[in-house]
Parts: sequence; C-alpha cells; structure tokens
Amino acid sequence: MPMKTKWLRLTPLLALLALLALLLLLCACGKGELRIGVAVESAAPFIGQNDRRESEGFAVDLGNELAERLGEKAVIVPIAWSERAAALEDGTADLLIGMLTEETEQKDAVCTAPYLTGKIVAVAKEGEKSFKLSGARVAVQMESPAYYRYGFDEAFRASLGEWLSYAGESDLFAALDAGECDFVLCDVAQAAVVSTQTETGYAVAETKGDPLQYILAGKEEDLMQKVEKQLDKMAADETGKLLSSRWFGENRWNR
Repeated sequence: MPMKTKWLRLTPLLALLALLALLLLLCACGKGELRIGVAVESAAPFIGQNDRRESEGFAVDLGNELAERLGEKAVIVPIAWSERAAALEDGTADLLIGMLTEETEQKDAVCTAPYLTGKIVAVAKEGEKSFKLSGARVAVQMESPAYYRYGFDEAFRASLGEWLSYAGESDLFAALDAGECDFVLCDVAQAAVVSTQTETGYAVAETKGDPLQYILAGKEEDLMQKVEKQLDKMAADETGKLLSSRWFGENRWNR
C-alpha cells in the first residue's frame, strides 16, 4: 500500500481521537471547585484529623458527597471557627459545615434548614453520680456546640461555681482528668470517641434542653438553594442516614 494512501486512511481516525481528547480535557476543566470550610479544631467524630493531619469526619464526608452531587470538586478548607464569617466573606470558603442555629454568625449568611441533630451531655470522672452543675466548675471547648448552647446563657453561667473554656479537645479533657474542672459539656458522640481514646473512665449524663440543630451556611443564594435540594435528596435516598450512622453510631439526619 502506498504511504500516501495509508496516511489518508489514518487521518480521520487521528482526528477523531484528537476530538475525543479535547472533549475530555474540556470536561475536566469545566468541573469547578466547591471550597468547604470545616473547623480546624478537632471535635470528633464531626470533624478531626488523621495521622497525616488531614481533616476527616462526618463534615468531610458530607462535603464530599454534596460536591459530587453538585458536579463540583470538593476542596476541604480547615479554618479557625472564630473566623468562619470572614472566610465566607472573602471567598476562602463557599460553604460552611458545622454551623448551629444558635450561632449569631448565621444571621449574616444564607443558611439551609436544619439537617442534623445533636445532644449535649455532661461528662465527669468515673464514679460521679450527682451531676449537679449548680456551683460546679464547668468547662467547654471554645467554638463548640456546648459553647454556643450555654456560653451566652447568663443565668446558666451565673449558677455555676466557675465557667471555663479551652481551645482544643485534648486540653479540655486533660483539664477534667487533672481535676481542674468538675464537668465537661460536649456532644454525646464526642464524649463517646474521647472515652475510647483514653484509659481514664468517664461518667456521662444528658443535659436538659432541646436537641442541637445543625445547618449549612454560605454566601451565594443560588448555591445554597442547590444544597438545600441535595440535603432533601440525601434524606430520600438515605445517604444522610448512612453517613450519620457511620460517624455517630445512630441516625441523626433530620429531614
């Protein structure tokens, strides 16, 4: 076969392959990023870090799931939770996972309806039976659900012997172990995780009050409407239930 004839036959095939490669490249380039802000402070199992100091937990799995459903690439952005409002404003994050209805910052953001519930418990050293918080030294983790549930309740704080707050989870429970406080207030799932990571025994009791209500927050109305729809779909196909059960040991999906 003459070389010229062979080349002419190959040309359409090469052109087709080049077109397919171009289409694949365009599809890859067309997939945007969804920057998902999560707390840099550990509060397992909602959010924590693995051995490689990478964020993991319910918030990360939820963020990845939402991004995939929206056709975006998830980019997990750990942020100091006290800077979450600024992170939305300056574009560091498009979506915040971990907000509560109690947080005042949610008033300046576009928020979803509640999608997840939580429970605050009081944790004491093993053997504690009274769980009388009045007059006691009570500690919470800064920027945690317990911090927002009780930290701005002036009557509650006035009833305590001392109100203490710690920057991190490890410092919080180290204070309890060292006798620097009598009780720690935290999410029941966090208490369960910490109990498995220490040789110190703990006693746990539920606190009074309504369940915590978690919401998602963002800046763009269009994005948050899409997120709202996906949360409902995750309830319908039970993906939310599966994620909740995996990390919390029970279904806390609230849709």
